Amino acid sequence: ETVASKKNRIEIVFAGTLYDGGKAPLIEFIKSLNKNLIHNNFLPVHLTIIGNWDRNIINSLKQITTCTYLGVIEASEVQRVIKCSDFTCSYVSPRLNYAINTKILESASHKIPIILLSDKGVVSEFISRNNIGIHIDVENIKSDGVLRWINGNVKVGPWADLMEHDINYIMRNKVLKVIDSLL
Repeated sequence: ETVASKKNRIEIVFAGTLYDGGKAPLIEFIKSLNKNLIHNNFLPVHLTIIGNWDRNIINSLKQITTCTYLGVIEASEVQRVIKCSDFTCSYVSPRLNYAINTKILESASHKIPIILLSDKGVVSEFISRNNIGIHIDVENIKSDGVLRWINGNVKVGPWADLMEHDINYIMRNKVLKVIDSLL
């Protein structure tokens, strides 16, 4: 059972840097999400921010949702906070939509879905293909995928990109097929 279903509030962690161009999409996404949440009898999202962020961005977010700013904290504490969340959030600049940042991988390793704010590209395709989260297109921000994820009780994974290297997958889908073809 997720934190959201226990207390009717979605907990999102944004750990790391909010790169140039990310403020407007993040604010628009949180506004859209809160509107959907309230319409579906949830409380507004609680956003936890970890990292060295500009006070103006934090204040802008606090005007639209409940928000906790932890600043720069130890790596082990970052992992603990991520594990206690319903989602993590990451912004990938349109100029870098081919670069998968470490927070995406950290979230997936804890089986916490990522909300990716970006243009369509390699990173959003990776997120979708591996079922490790939700892509929110910064050119057309809609937050209904978050509620579909929660209401559908979607689980993170399997990592399709890694499955081809898994010994069980290889046995089931490669070796056994070769053996069957020889019989």
